[in-house]
Amino acid sequence: MPGQLIGIESYSVGGMVDIHDRRPVALSPELAREWLAPATPKERAEQMVLL
Repeated sequence: MPGQLIGIESYSVGGMVDIHDRRPVALSPELAREWLAPATPKERAEQMVLL
């Protein structure tokens, strides 16, 4: 994935929700590959953005 960027957002928590209802999520390269894999179950993808 060199030279590529993927934007992922999740729900805001705490004081940020007053400003914006979403927050950016930063995934490691390994998690980003797993998140993008078609075989990754929806439940696992949702779990990854909470790590």
